[in-house]
Amino acid sequence: MESGEQNKRLGKSRISRWRAGVLLLVHLLIAVHIAHWLASGRTLSPVEPSEAMEFSKHGIINAGFIFFALAIVGTLLLGRFVCGWACHLVALQDLCRWLLVRIGLRPRPLRSRLLVFVPLLAFVYMFLWPLAYRLWIGDELGVRETQLMKEDFWATMPSWPVGLLTLAVCGFAVIYILGSKGFCAYACPYGAIFGVADRLAPGRIRVTEACDGSAACTAACTSNVLVHREVADFGMVVDPGCMKCLDCVSVCPTGALHFGFGRPSLLAEPRREVKARPARFALWEEALLGLLFLAAFLTFRGLYGLIPFLLTLGLAAILAALGLLTLRLFREPSARLAPFTLKKEGRPTGVGLVYLALMLGLCLFWGHSALVRYHEVRLADFHTGSSEARSAWFEGAESDGAPANAAGGVPDAGRAAASAAFLERFALRVSPAERLAGAWARALGAGPQGRVSLAHDLEALLQAGAAPADAVWALAELRLGAGRVEDAEALYRTVMESEPGHLRAGVGLGRLLAGTGDLPGALAAFGGALAFHPDNVVLLYNRGTAQAMAGDGPGAEASYRRVLELDTDFHRARENLAGLLCGTGRLEEGLALYGEALEHTDDEAGLLLFMALARAQSGDLAGAQADLERVLELQPGRAEALGLLDEVRRLAGESGGAR
Repeated sequence: MESGEQNKRLGKSRISRWRAGVLLLVHLLIAVHIAHWLASGRTLSPVEPSEAMEFSKHGIINAGFIFFALAIVGTLLLGRFVCGWACHLVALQDLCRWLLVRIGLRPRPLRSRLLVFVPLLAFVYMFLWPLAYRLWIGDELGVRETQLMKEDFWATMPSWPVGLLTLAVCGFAVIYILGSKGFCAYACPYGAIFGVADRLAPGRIRVTEACDGSAACTAACTSNVLVHREVADFGMVVDPGCMKCLDCVSVCPTGALHFGFGRPSLLAEPRREVKARPARFALWEEALLGLLFLAAFLTFRGLYGLIPFLLTLGLAAILAALGLLTLRLFREPSARLAPFTLKKEGRPTGVGLVYLALMLGLCLFWGHSALVRYHEVRLADFHTGSSEARSAWFEGAESDGAPANAAGGVPDAGRAAASAAFLERFALRVSPAERLAGAWARALGAGPQGRVSLAHDLEALLQAGAAPADAVWALAELRLGAGRVEDAEALYRTVMESEPGHLRAGVGLGRLLAGTGDLPGALAAFGGALAFHPDNVVLLYNRGTAQAMAGDGPGAEASYRRVLELDTDFHRARENLAGLLCGTGRLEEGLALYGEALEHTDDEAGLLLFMALARAQSGDLAGAQADLERVLELQPGRAEALGLLDEVRRLAGESGGAR
């Protein structure tokens, strides 16, 4: 950093106060927006570019998408005005720079040639990669829904503490380490697309022949643009980092600078031979910056389930710069982190030693965080990959009560359990979801004793008040499997009270109530869950079954038919619908559905028995006899088939029993 004395001798920008007022108004509008949501419970969806990811991922149009699209279109015409005049994070960065200049420090830009590509990569990851993935899986990219109003306004935002930390890191700390608007230059994904659009914009800062080359414009620029050099070389500012703050125009002593329209920077032709800007860092230093950035990003992204994407980008850029500075402290005879001299004439100063001690602590924290993040990822990957194994626990068990798939444990369960143990012992924070994942890892690796292990861990989570909804649901399933119906019902209801849209708890509660004869309660449970998952075939199927049990034939038929509309391979729904139709006298339709189901069933004998009953009711005794004889070929001696075959033969005038 340089002394602020030169800046004090220059004229002050008259436009800066107007811009400060506009940015203050932006913050007031944000406050009003939040206040309206708190007061009414429903408001306009966040006017934030990150919300546009909903379109990239799900085809949803919201206020954030509309704002982002209009901002890009505006940038194509006027350049990066939106960044300079409407971004709340730019306001914080400029405030930090102003405070530093007030105490005599002028932030020095990092000017890395490699890290400038980080924002573009972040933009591709956030907005283009989801679109590419949807194309790859054959998804349509059209608009599916418009959500301009929201009730859960803060659902996509970080918690207040994390939000404040993001503002502190990306709005303040980044300026001291990376220079003015350091977050914009090395982290902001929105700035990346604005920078691309700016190169096509006809609106630019331009110069007349009145320029005297005083460089007052460059001194006043808060975006690290070498204004005096660019206007001399091209007759305009071509740096896409220019945010059209107009400070340079305001302080120009000859009035030579102005905002005007003409050829975009992409087509700019140099007025003279343009000298390449000398590189601040050697290639190996740029490579080191990139590696340090990547290491920091992988370490802190999602750490403890708290660190969001944008905060990680800013933090990684800061740590990369500090890492390179620390290396230079060992390699070079002098080093500074203004206003401090860290090393002079080959010897570290007292401040330098304090800095090294702080960096040692930071390295230890970084290493600890890297280990924690490694085990977090390993545990999370196992938990995601073991979903089928976990589901199998509640879909059938062996006679000893152990899950059918757990006789030898689940592969990698031991490693995941070790990761859970590491986190529980060494991590600064273990989330309830991670504790649940650890409980499952231990259970899936314990073989026949897994249910005991899982029940113990889930009980501990529940008693500690740290049980997520999935943990309470799993405990309810275990209680139901052990015959403790009342306990299971209470646990299901606990889940539904805390998370009304919990799918598996809704299904479990409905099935339990139907099994105990409380059909109105079962229908209410299924209906409540369907309010959140209207097209879930499992819920629709179970509601149809409960409706059939309650005597609501038309309702059951409608539910089963809706299941088959959504999933033509849901063969149990087809079988039940066939039985329902046959039971109401629509034998031809029912038998046709039975015929379709027969091609896919695992219980051919059972289905043929139902078909034989339907054929006998319709008077097709020969067809019923053929079905029953096939049943006895598959399962010789089956009592129901033998008895029914005798009855069919009697009705057909035949004598003798089945042989």
